[in-house]
Amino acid sequence: MTQKIVLIDTNVWVSAFINRKGYPARVMGKFLNQEFDIVIPTPLLKELQDVLGRPRIKNLAKVTDDEIDIFVEILAGTGLIRLVGEFRRKSQRETL
Repeated sequence: MTQKIVLIDTNVWVSAFINRKGYPARVMGKFLNQEFDIVIPTPLLKELQDVLGRPRIKNLAKVTDDEIDIFVEILAGTGLIRLVGEFRRKSQRETL
């Protein structure tokens, strides 16, 4: 069976940090348990680091700058990094 590959929005990652018992945290747990692979565009990595680094979010999530850096490095190291332009649907002509 092939491994699932998913793209997870920044809001899901941030929510997982803020509420560690909610559904987003379960998604993060499944990722950390290697139940699926992720595709993570570089802009999403940058956005995640920016959002998690905001004082209000850091306070809610109870994370340090070092913890944020480590998590982003984990994502960057395990995810399939793709440029935004690489994500496009095939047109009908391409599928015929």
